[in-house]
This record gives sequence, C-alpha cells and structure tokens, in this order.
Amino acid sequence: MAAYLVMMTPRLLEIYRVLKTSGSLYLHCDPISSHYLKIILDRIFGVRHFRNEITWSYKGGGRSNKHFARKHDTIFFYTKSDTWTFNYQDIMVDRTNQTYFTDENGDRYWLKYGKRYYLKHEGKVPEDWWADIDPLHGPYNERLGYPTQKPMALLDRIIRASSSEGDIVLDPFCGCGTTLVAAEQLGRKWIGIDISTDAIEITEKRLGEAFPGIKLETR
Repeated sequence: MAAYLVMMTPRLLEIYRVLKTSGSLYLHCDPISSHYLKIILDRIFGVRHFRNEITWSYKGGGRSNKHFARKHDTIFFYTKSDTWTFNYQDIMVDRTNQTYFTDENGDRYWLKYGKRYYLKHEGKVPEDWWADIDPLHGPYNERLGYPTQKPMALLDRIIRASSSEGDIVLDPFCGCGTTLVAAEQLGRKWIGIDISTDAIEITEKRLGEAFPGIKLETR
C-alpha cells in the first residue's frame, strides 16, 4: 500500500496541475485503498473541493461466510475550483416506484403528504450510489477480457456529467481504452496514457475498429 501511494501521489499532483480551473477529477478505487487516497486528494485538491464519494455497487462474483460480501467500488469526485461543469440534464435516470398523475392542463405530478409536486424533468439526477450499472461479469458483448475493464455506461455517465462537447478528457491509466471510446462517441477530445504496451495495442485496435479511419498519435 505504501508503494502504491508513493506512486499515486506525484501523478495526482500532475493531474491537478494540468487540470483546467473548471475541470473535475474522478478517481476509481476499491475500499481497501479508498480511505488512504481520500486523505491525499483532500491535501491536493482541498477539502472544500470534494464533491462526492460515489458508491458503485454491483452483484455477481463470490460470497464469503466470514464477512459481508464485498460488492462495491468507490469513485471520488473532486473539482479544482468552486466553478465546474455539471451537466445534470444529460445524466437523468428514470424515477422508479413513483406513481404519477396528470392535472387538467396535462402536466404530470406526484403526491407526497397530499401535496402536488410537478415534474420539471422526465427523470432525476442519480444519487451518489450507482446500482444501475452492471460490471462486466458474464457474456457482455463489450467485454474484452482486460482485467480492469470498466463498462461503457460508467464512463459515459461521468463524461456526460463533467465535460461538454469539445472538452478534453484525460485518462492517465487508460487500460483497454474504455474512457477514450466513450469520449470519442460523445464528441470530446481525449488523451490516454498507459505504461503497458499490451494496453496501448488493445486500445489502438479497439479505437480503430470502433471508429474506422480515426487518426491516432502515439508517443
């Protein structure tokens, strides 16, 4: 753990340095390292710029009869300043278990303690626990077999929320390139970094197949 934190700290400092003032950081980790990383992030970004600790919960995998099943990862959301992009209207999810009514003007509302609450949007902003995005266990078409591969839906939500078309998305641990594919689909510019030659080869192949004719610059 000490070696991991020594590796991560200078990288997080550099990410903070190159992040534009209105930019955001999302850091995905497991519960084993999350509390250590949050201390480092608080020091670099400042406690006042902590926005969310998102719990990505999921099913599948093994169980234990010696402790509660470990079925979530953590995603920390920080901003560099007090002004940041958050496109809430682009990440709306369906309201579940809600009964709606329609008034005489055709407007929809729901009742709570006898009071009408009218729908401003056909949906709601997700809470800070995400149970509606499945991990890539089983026969998913997008599954490549890369050990740290994340589902497209996860990166799609993050990129939609915290960037606008034409913005630059940086993934300094890009793995098999899911962030880059999602960013390209959403009309964002992007930079991916990885130390693994296998990761770079897989990413180049994946981008080439998903976007024929795309011009990639590798350094």
